This record gives sequence, C-alpha cells and structure tokens, in this order.
Amino acid sequence: MNDKVSLQGRELIKWGLIIGVVSLSLSAIGLVESFAERDIIGNVLSLGHIFIFITPLGGAYLLVQQQTTSRTTVTLLQGLLLGFISSLPTALILLLSQFVNLRRFFINISPGLLEILSFGQEPVLGISILVGIFTLVGLVGAGLRVLPEKYSRPIIMGSVAVFLIGLLSEIIILAWGLRGLGLAIRKVLFSARGLSILGALIIFVIVAGLNVFWRSRQEGFQNRIQSLPPERQRNLRYGTSAVGFVFLLILPLILRTYLTEVVDNVLMYILMGLGLNIVVGFAGLLDLGYVAFFAIGAYTMGALTTQGELSTVGFTFWQALPIAVLASVSAGFILGIPVLRMRGDYLAIVTLGFGEIIRILALSDALAPIIGGAQGILKIPKPAIGGFEFVSPESFYYIFLIGVLIASFLTWRLRDARIGRQWMALR
Repeated sequence: MNDKVSLQGRELIKWGLIIGVVSLSLSAIGLVESFAERDIIGNVLSLGHIFIFITPLGGAYLLVQQQTTSRTTVTLLQGLLLGFISSLPTALILLLSQFVNLRRFFINISPGLLEILSFGQEPVLGISILVGIFTLVGLVGAGLRVLPEKYSRPIIMGSVAVFLIGLLSEIIILAWGLRGLGLAIRKVLFSARGLSILGALIIFVIVAGLNVFWRSRQEGFQNRIQSLPPERQRNLRYGTSAVGFVFLLILPLILRTYLTEVVDNVLMYILMGLGLNIVVGFAGLLDLGYVAFFAIGAYTMGALTTQGELSTVGFTFWQALPIAVLASVSAGFILGIPVLRMRGDYLAIVTLGFGEIIRILALSDALAPIIGGAQGILKIPKPAIGGFEFVSPESFYYIFLIGVLIASFLTWRLRDARIGRQWMALR
C-alpha cells in the first residue's frame, strides 16, 4: 500500500472488495462458525461476529488514515462506501446459497454459518441486515479516524475492555467464585453467556471515563514529576518499583488458582524467551532448536529427583537444580563449538535438526530405561523448603517469579556489559 492513497472511484471499489474477500475468507475457512459459540455480549454479539466485522472496521480505519483529503464529510462517506462494498462478497454468497449447495465446493459454508451470516432471518432480510451492519461498521471505522484523539481513544479503550472481559467472562466467574456482593455484581454484569447488555455499557463507560480522566491529568502529573528535585524523582521511582513488586507478591491472592496457573505458564515461557533473546536478540544467532536445552534441563531434573521406577540418586529439587542447569549449559557449549562459525540459514538448519534429534531421543525406546520414553518420568516430587512443599499453582508462582527476576537482571547486566555491546555491534 502506498503511503498516501486517494479513495475515489476504482481505488475505493478495489479496497472495498479486498476487505470483503478477506471477511468472507474468515467465514469460508470455518473461523466464524467455530467461534460463534463464544458470546461477548450474550445473545447479541459473539466472537464469530467480531471476525466478520473486524475487517471492514479496521480496513476503513486504516485506509482513511492514509488518504489525502482532510474533509470530514468526504472521509465519512468513503468509510460508509467501503463498508457497503465490502459487504457484497458475503451478501453474494448468501444469495447463491439459495440456489446452489455451496457446501459441495466449500465444506465450511454450512447451514449453521449461513444462519449466522443472515442473523437467523429470511434470506432477503438477512442480506439487508448484513449489508446495513457492514456499511455502519465502515462508517464507524472512518469516524474513529476523523475524531480527535481525546474522543477516539476512550471509545477504543472502552470497546477493547468490553471485548476482553466478555471473552474471558467464564474464566472470571470460575476464578473468583463471586459470592455475596460478587454474586450481585455478576448478575448485573454477566448473562448466562458473556456480558449482559447493561454490563457491557457499564464497563465501557467506566473504562472510557477513566481514560478521559487520566488524559486530562496526565500532562500536569508529568510536569509535577519533572519539576521535582532529582533526589525526589529517584525516590519516587524506587517507591513505584516497590509498589509494583508488592503487587507481584500478592498477585496469586487476586487471581486465585486457575488464573495463577495460567500466569505460571506465562512466566515459564518468559524465562525461555529471555534466554532466546540473548542468543537471537543480542548475538544475532538464529537458533531454531532452543527448546532442546529446555528439554535437557527438564529431563535431567526429572531423572535426578524421581521416586518412581526410574529413580537412581533420589536428589531433592534444590540438589538437582544446579546439575540440571549445568547439563543445559554443557549441551549448549558442546553444540556451539562446531556450529557457531555458521551464520544465517545454515545455523538455523543445524539448530532445528538438533532440536528434532532431542525430541526423537526423548520419545525413543533407546533411552526409555533412563527417561521413560513416550511415557515420560513419573512420580517427580514437589520442591520443598523445610516443612513447606510447593504444591499449588500459587506456591509455584513464587519460584517462577524469582527465576524471571534473576534472568531479567542477568539479561539487563549482560546487555550493558562489554561483551553484550560487542554482540549487538556485530550482529
């Protein structure tokens, strides 16, 4: 796409049809029907509808952003026409479905999908509703672009909040239980599936209002901070960091068991990402088999601590931890000696092959007497300190958090060290 586009005549038709084909493709590959079961606003807006209408909304927003005209009326009219034109491919499919069994050619164009696209109405009325909503969505996308940021930003933030809370509504209800006052709030905000209409409006107003309030105070707040003496600014940064650290410590109490387990998995992959950032981000080495070192450390830890049939030494978690780290480091060192002279695609292929070799060995019968083969290593004890055993996701959270903080500190120091600067200069 050019830096500037003139949305007139053929260009308008071209981009409208492209947007329409993209929207239709999301339906034809099965995304819309698959996600239609997840309601964002109960019995009003599903995730499937989001997939249908996000393309004309985003397309109109992005295209009018890059056009040359500055007239608001023209921009809104172009967004409206883009929405209308983008509805034509889907409307045509709905029309053809009345005469041809399209499922013979596109397996995902099922009666269920056609009912979603026509909003459960008769063909003519359903097509009219579809075209009207596409047109309105295109107008909204263009309108968000021409509105001043102080108005468009709160609308966007409020809409995103409604989408996220509606999408995660079941998890929110299950995670917090919502008894007493929470149950009363649940009845107002949530329906049987997703948010209620009133709940969506409340969340939108709260988030948009907070955004407006923050933006109105942000500049003055920043000016007051900048006017403080350097020592007080430093103390303020330390105080903010301390508050953030305390929040991290009490986070499991807020999230409860299920969401804490999700966060545990996120922190585990953050650890892997920090390590990969050193290899790829700092040193510029395209390592596609990095997960193999994760597997080596994990299997080493399991083999050393298991109390099952594969038990050999019966180490505790803390005794085996440095050995597992050393095993991963040694594997990286052994692999690095012959291959680090390679660059680009050659290094990527070698590391990808190494990762595949580790996967095959881990699942093979050759190493089954040591690491269990496809069955894996069973009866691995939980870490313990004194009489306290890390069993629940809430307790494991602190192990992952400490690991991420240590890895982040080491990465930060390495980046500013001489060798880190040399790596980044040579990549």
